[in-house]
Amino acid sequence: MNNNEIAFTKGKVSALLELGFSLRATSKRLNVPYTNVHRWHNDDFRLCRKEGSGRPRKTSKRRDRLILRFVKVDPSLSLTEMAALDSSISKSTIRRRLIESNFKSCKRPSQIELSDQHTKRRLRWAMSHCHWRNQWDRVVWSDEASVRLKDSDGRLRLWIKSDQEIPRHLHRPRVQGGATLLIWAGIWTNGRSELHIQQGTMNSERYVNVLRMNIGQMTDQLGDPSTWLFMDDNATCHRSSRVNLCKSQLGLRTLSWPARSPDLNPIENVWSILKRNVRRSLLPTDGVSQLTSLLKREWRKLDQSKINDIIESMPRRIGNVIDNKGRATKY
Repeated sequence: MNNNEIAFTKGKVSALLELGFSLRATSKRLNVPYTNVHRWHNDDFRLCRKEGSGRPRKTSKRRDRLILRFVKVDPSLSLTEMAALDSSISKSTIRRRLIESNFKSCKRPSQIELSDQHTKRRLRWAMSHCHWRNQWDRVVWSDEASVRLKDSDGRLRLWIKSDQEIPRHLHRPRVQGGATLLIWAGIWTNGRSELHIQQGTMNSERYVNVLRMNIGQMTDQLGDPSTWLFMDDNATCHRSSRVNLCKSQLGLRTLSWPARSPDLNPIENVWSILKRNVRRSLLPTDGVSQLTSLLKREWRKLDQSKINDIIESMPRRIGNVIDNKGRATKY
């Protein structure tokens, strides 16, 4: 029984006892164990825990205020970092105190700078694709992502009050460049390409080579390129005359795409899962070769059903863009 059911049962037991029923008669009438009836009667039908019972609280009120001061000064502090500031408090205790004070850990959103022209084009694109459903199963989603060796790739979390929005100044600006490794891949419903890994930036020549190496696999699974769409964003290396010629030779049809719309591309969420899995296994002493091996291993281990679920979110993403009048969404 949950707490509400227990309280209701206690009330019925108390009523019968006041009417003159014995403890045993009350137990039989309500089909409640006699030991429960006896204990509740001795406790005077207390509805809350007896004061002083249970495990003593590990922190004083002063320590509780100290924990809250940690997150008010710097909401991005992790539990490990807060525990390091006061070694007498464990991470689990800090988490409990924050939850008691109505704090929750939120993903720090990326800040996408959008002009009025960007929002109009995003809204126009969303309106023209809002009726698509099964069509998304015939789209190959591709993109590059940077993976840095020695930092967290900016994937920070914040401790924020449950009833508050994350302040704009705490949003994480999107930073490009400076990557140790650059990865590229394509995903589609029930399939994905091999993971391409390189050092340095992507240019037209490299991108042409990536396409020629991977389009064959896509064709084997999806059929003739004229029956599906290829999505890449509007980066310069994706739209050069050399790349356009290569796409034409391969028979690729490219999905139109609004600028500054990573929240509409499902592969961005797949990159987040991949990076998180790699970080769990990467050791501080590992170098580029270990990072490369981990990326390939974790890419092969990704659950395809999870990728399918992310692609199936396209109608919801488009709905959010329309609701936000073209502005950035939670994705």
